[in-house]
Amino acid sequence: MKTLKNIVLHGIIWAFVFLLNYLIISNYPVAFKPAFQLHIWSVYLLVFYINLLILLPLFFFRKKIILYLLLSLVLIVAGNYSTVEIRKIHFSRIETERSRKAESPVPPGDAGFKPAPPPGSPDNIRPSYMRGRFYQRRNVIFSLTGIMLIYTLSFAFGILKRYQENEKIRLQTEKDKIETELNSLKTQVNPHFLFNSLNSIYSLANRQSDKTTEAVLKLSEMLRYVIYETEKEFVPLQQELSGLLSYIELQKFRLTGKTDLQVNIQMPDKELLIAPLLLLPVLENAFKYGSDNLNDSVIMIKASVEDNMLSFFCSNTIIEGLKNQNETSGIGLKNVRRRLELLYPGKYNFQISEENNTFDVYLSLIL
Repeated sequence: MKTLKNIVLHGIIWAFVFLLNYLIISNYPVAFKPAFQLHIWSVYLLVFYINLLILLPLFFFRKKIILYLLLSLVLIVAGNYSTVEIRKIHFSRIETERSRKAESPVPPGDAGFKPAPPPGSPDNIRPSYMRGRFYQRRNVIFSLTGIMLIYTLSFAFGILKRYQENEKIRLQTEKDKIETELNSLKTQVNPHFLFNSLNSIYSLANRQSDKTTEAVLKLSEMLRYVIYETEKEFVPLQQELSGLLSYIELQKFRLTGKTDLQVNIQMPDKELLIAPLLLLPVLENAFKYGSDNLNDSVIMIKASVEDNMLSFFCSNTIIEGLKNQNETSGIGLKNVRRRLELLYPGKYNFQISEENNTFDVYLSLIL
């Protein structure tokens, strides 16, 4: 595909050059001579591709500007000299043909009036003594104009091609950097999630709760999702929300009647994709800093989908004993915000507020 694109682009360039060249030399009697065109275009091709493939990459792009200018001057002079000589050779041949016709005997009956030959034909060329220096000078000017046009197009095309290559490298580098940062952010979630989950199981084991075994099983299910399923760039939204429900069930094992947990997660009725583990840090933050089983607190979690818009809301009571930790932790929510910036630029609204002893997180996201 790339090769075909380059062929088409070069074809457009040469079609443009051919048109301009035709407009310049259309009044010449050799304008449509195949041999003349073949010789002229051979010189044009050499000038174009010597500059494009040799001079620009070896000298100009390596900052050897003075050497590049000197070699370019040599190339232009050589190209101009070649085209001038080509024109002289072909003009002299036409003039020889004209002279032969003039010396040939006139057939009987044609000695009368002879109509003027059409413009541009060999019979309409003036003798060399009438052309003089003016015609020689015009020949040089036309040749130089053609060579300079070819050289300028070659230079512009080379610069444009170099810019596109650099831009492609820049975009690829930026993409690699973003992917590296996203992977780093994703790996931050895993130990954070595991640490919080093990704390919950530790609380159960410390109380010798019968729910410890079930909690370990839930943790195993969550780890399977976190380790294996989240290697993909995007996962089904239903799968991500199911992971949140599993995490909530895991946290319920350590909660007591002191925490009022309100959950309303509505599964979407169509297939939508979302970045994995994007919402989990918000829940971790709410459970870790919104419940200590000593003070009355409320944790509210809501999620719904309308069209392609995900609305997610998480609220938790601010417990005074955990308030300073809540303000200084920040790793989970900063992680979410940064991933949103990288993955969904201009497609999200992420708000965090603290009011009336309540910590609220709201996210609307176009999937």
